[in-house]
Amino acid sequence: MKRVFTSLRRINIFELFQSDVARAKHALDTIDRKIRDDIAAAKRRGANEDEIDSIHSGWEVDWREAYEDHRLALTNSLSSEADKLMVFVPGYWEDESLWEHGQIWNKWYLNDKGINVIRSAIRQERKSRYEPRFLWASLILGIIGTLTGLANALAALAKALGWPVP
Repeated sequence: MKRVFTSLRRINIFELFQSDVARAKHALDTIDRKIRDDIAAAKRRGANEDEIDSIHSGWEVDWREAYEDHRLALTNSLSSEADKLMVFVPGYWEDESLWEHGQIWNKWYLNDKGINVIRSAIRQERKSRYEPRFLWASLILGIIGTLTGLANALAALAKALGWPVP
């Protein structure tokens, strides 16, 4: 029984609800932090440039793998959101300037330009879907405000003329 509670304590409850993008970004940030810590420790002990370069090269594959995991998760998330909104996402064979080919997993994922293009297209689609609703809401609230102001003005006029105001 103690073993079950010990293993349950190791589970971070927030990790259960993290998206794939957040989980991959966390892994990438962890590797970045470890690289910085290793380099700082090497500099404290007086390491030369060759030793620092060897630390970089030692972490390079792990960092590249985490980077590609993050980009693949982000690409999948954006593609899924675009599919829900029926936004066109060009394939890597149609517009190669938006895509990058991974070295580790041998898969295609969106580069920075592609991420920005797809995000702006998603934003534009959401805006076009919600704009008519906001137009009607502002129109209705404007009419209500005008009627309220008119009623207050008429009540003040009636009070000034000495008429009975309910």
